[in-house]
Amino acid sequence: MVCESLWLYCPYFSEFGLPYYVALNRANLLPLLIEKFIEKFNQIHHKKITGMDHEAVSLLMAYDWPGNIRELENVIEHAFVLCLGNYISIEHLPKELRNSRFNIGGISDLKTNQEILESTVILEALKKNNYNHSKAAKALGIHRTTLFRKIKKLGICT
Repeated sequence: MVCESLWLYCPYFSEFGLPYYVALNRANLLPLLIEKFIEKFNQIHHKKITGMDHEAVSLLMAYDWPGNIRELENVIEHAFVLCLGNYISIEHLPKELRNSRFNIGGISDLKTNQEILESTVILEALKKNNYNHSKAAKALGIHRTTLFRKIKKLGICT
């Protein structure tokens, strides 16, 4: 899997590819961290949670993350405790975080949120198609070169 090599070759390698004290300032790393924490908590809590819905991921990506990766880990574990099904949704996230979604700024925040959502959709398409860019582009209904341009523009690591 391509994402696994990202973690192995990351210069800040630790348990999940980054040390706890690195600030979460790269939105394209968030889905990968979420995936790693879900794997970790599946083993710890003996659950079979398969992922997180788009609204919850978008909320996590739009959040400022004044803390660090440990704060994200705590949020994911909180969701794990509340989730009784196979998929974490927005209602499983802490109330403070859910309330933060209504603190929307101006046009620049709207553009940032659009880019975050676009990154999430592209990463999901790549993941579902085993990181085959041609198949992911077809699934997204865009040309392969458009996908490459968006990946470059959004800074998505594939």
